[in-house]
Amino acid sequence: MSVKDTQVGTYMYLPENQRSELDFRYKELNLAYERSFGDELEKNRHFYPLVVQAGLDALDGMDGEEIRDLLFEIE
Repeated sequence: MSVKDTQVGTYMYLPENQRSELDFRYKELNLAYERSFGDELEKNRHFYPLVVQAGLDALDGMDGEEIRDLLFEIE
């Protein structure tokens, strides 16, 4: 089944440095996963949901000041 059949397309705009880091991390994690399990991580089916979930988990419980500090770090 296609990822388009099971997931909702979401589009976002990222700063160039984040986009580059995202691509690099995908390659890195894909290689580690493939070495461990013999399968590849599909970027849209596996990697992007993994990144979003990890980000949501990291943001859980943050207060406004912590969010502002994090925003200053990434801008």
